[in-house]
Amino acid sequence: MASIELLKPSIEETPHLFYLLPFIHAFRQKHSPIKKCTDYGEYQKDNHLNYLKRLDFYKKEFSEEKFFEYVESNIDEILNEVNLRWALSILTCYADGHSDTNLRLQANQICNLIRFDSYHLSFVDRVKIDKKKYNKLCDDFWKGKSIKKIPIKYLDGFWNNVGSTDSINLLYMRNYKLITDTTLTKIFRFCVSKLILHWSSLFKIGARGYTIEDIDEYLQKSYDRAEYNEKTFNDIISDSIKTKSK
Repeated sequence: MASIELLKPSIEETPHLFYLLPFIHAFRQKHSPIKKCTDYGEYQKDNHLNYLKRLDFYKKEFSEEKFFEYVESNIDEILNEVNLRWALSILTCYADGHSDTNLRLQANQICNLIRFDSYHLSFVDRVKIDKKKYNKLCDDFWKGKSIKKIPIKYLDGFWNNVGSTDSINLLYMRNYKLITDTTLTKIFRFCVSKLILHWSSLFKIGARGYTIEDIDEYLQKSYDRAEYNEKTFNDIISDSIKTKSK
């Protein structure tokens, strides 16, 4: 969790997140390889009493199963309370502590995708890239007007592009099909809907969508095309085998 949090959980405004907060702290205490277990404090100035309260919670109330059951039972209400950063914290708990390895892998992949785009967006904001120029480059690249391939030093075989390639579409498409858990799918879609609010989000540019519905529509066309190609490929192979057997 970030040391500076823009959404501080409160029992009045975000009761679900407020309930989950000590569980999220506990997951960090238990699974983080970065800090010592006792280094994690509260948002208010920590003291010995707060420390004892946390220990009491860990001993008497914390369990991974309890956390996941609560999230799955209340996921719609939780997503109405959280921001992108807190959604990522919940996903991290899945990736670190769920007993089902398949769900841990799904959650970890969503975390990677969010980080992948958020680091890109952080760079865009930090260097103050011009929005109009960037969007024009992306649009020209997508339409084939800019096809010059510039090799990237030290990345053997890779070349420079401005984010608008079918690789991003395929990245989203493949992962969306692999994320099968209902709760994780809802969190994934929530995160993407937040990311594409930024004008340079790779999901927004690569999947050609200004809303999650736009992306759904675009990806459905990709799924249909991929299904047609798979069927056609299998038919060709089948016909070839039949011809050889005659």
